[in-house]
Amino acid sequence: MNSSCLQIFTKAPIEGYCKTRLIPHLGKKETVNIHMAMVENTITMAKTVMGIDIQLWCKPSKEHPFFQRLAIENDISLFDQTGESLGSIMKDAARQAATVYKNIIQIGTDCPYIDSKYLELSLESLNDDNPVVIGPATDGGYVLLAQQKYYPDIYNDIDWGTSLVLHQLESNLNKQGIQYSKLPVLNDIDTIDDYNNWINMNSIAQLMQNAQEGKKSIG
Repeated sequence: MNSSCLQIFTKAPIEGYCKTRLIPHLGKKETVNIHMAMVENTITMAKTVMGIDIQLWCKPSKEHPFFQRLAIENDISLFDQTGESLGSIMKDAARQAATVYKNIIQIGTDCPYIDSKYLELSLESLNDDNPVVIGPATDGGYVLLAQQKYYPDIYNDIDWGTSLVLHQLESNLNKQGIQYSKLPVLNDIDTIDDYNNWINMNSIAQLMQNAQEGKKSIG
């Protein structure tokens, strides 16, 4: 067992249940396929980070065959999400982890821009003088929350799913006198514009990689 854990929160790949804002543009089946790919990519990326245990927090149930397969293939632990709001879900997960781990990182599966360096930076930034690290999102929320201790009240009184989330989280931290730092801002894949931008960036990156490989082969 490591001293740090990564808690990944996600939903089962059920048509009409996940990534609902993409459905009108991509259809239910394709949206589910995209969601599954994002979940698997998140886990694959996380496994490259040394010194962390990976937990997958599942909704509505960890018994879904997709989650069971991921657990077997990746040797990760499965947990059921409990609570009415995202805040209560994350609070309960952090509470459980705090009895075992020194550092707790919480992310979703909607931000493919999170890479191993981003996770490692969050761990490196945690210390006694800076016990909380936030990865801000471009939409006013956050893509990552890391804490060295369990701070239950930082999840309270937040309008989840709105552009106020980051501001309200920071307000909670300031009111409690908790020092924190912020990582670079990243973008979630929530809307069709987010999705198209992500696809375009990946296409351009692939073209550049192919071009570099072509130069090497010529040289």
